[in-house]
Amino acid sequence: MIKAKTLSVFVIGCVFCLFALAAHGQDAKGLPKTASIATHPKGSLMNFIGGGFAKVVTSHTPIKASDRPFTGYMAWVPLMNAGELDMGIMNSPESVAAYMGEGPYKQPLKNVRVISSGASILLSYVVRADSNIKTMADLKGKRVAIDRASYTTKVQNEMVLAAAGLDLKKDITAVPVAGVAELMSGVMDGRADAGWGSVGSSQVKEVAGRVGGLRWLSVCASPDDAAAKFIKEKKTGSRIVHVKAGQDPDVKNDAWVVGIVIYLATNKNFSDEAVYEVAKAAWQNQKELEAIHPIFKEWAPNNVVSPDAAIPYHPGAIRFYKEAGAWSDAMDRVQKQLLAR
Repeated sequence: MIKAKTLSVFVIGCVFCLFALAAHGQDAKGLPKTASIATHPKGSLMNFIGGGFAKVVTSHTPIKASDRPFTGYMAWVPLMNAGELDMGIMNSPESVAAYMGEGPYKQPLKNVRVISSGASILLSYVVRADSNIKTMADLKGKRVAIDRASYTTKVQNEMVLAAAGLDLKKDITAVPVAGVAELMSGVMDGRADAGWGSVGSSQVKEVAGRVGGLRWLSVCASPDDAAAKFIKEKKTGSRIVHVKAGQDPDVKNDAWVVGIVIYLATNKNFSDEAVYEVAKAAWQNQKELEAIHPIFKEWAPNNVVSPDAAIPYHPGAIRFYKEAGAWSDAMDRVQKQLLAR
């Protein structure tokens, strides 16, 4: 009789748990039925990336994912940190600013985590092709565009100039601009000798076409020299990337540039099981992602786990990457250091 009562209580408890999970939008495994991926506005690169992940997650997991566009990072990163949004597409310098409470973030958002590290936006200073400026050091005494509107872009601008040994207050004439478009337009209209450009961007293409071509300035002479080490020590999650003449129509010379990494991010309280399934779906269906947008070629298995990560990885992602053989003892040390920041 006691055993029967105990069994009844157990069954009732299980039924109650199932109802509770359903009420909170989860299945019996604890997976959410739906998930949101925050992005920049519709039509932006970040939105294409978020939409691609949403499609693959929906197709290959029990989770129905959808992209959710916002005007900018400040509109959604605090919400994700608080668990009010599930995932988001963000770049490495922005993730550092959020995690450390820098710039526009008035307090550290310590819940932000990486699911996967992927494509890089390739950036450096550019000058007119007929300019006598050949190196970053040649910018001494020149008019250089500095973005005062975006904290993370300003940090990148100042970082590469300092890496070249330039004193920002004494060695250059800063040309303050507001936004990415103006970083290049100054070169076109003569306000600046050097502008900050992204390989393949529409702004670079427009300026290159109007001024007869551009020269990309190397941020270092090699990936191991003092300038490269200075950039890496800033812990912004940036990579040093070699671009070759001809790899893009507007790249006419070889150069070492900064690669700003794009993350699929989440918060530490998003369920381990959900993040595990998301990481697994993206890993196993990378070719499907590539078919959605060419930028997903850089979300190859050898890229998603990065020793240069700017913020910690989510435990659910780590579990999958360990199973896939992509997570090393060295990454355990990187994770420990990032958690201690």
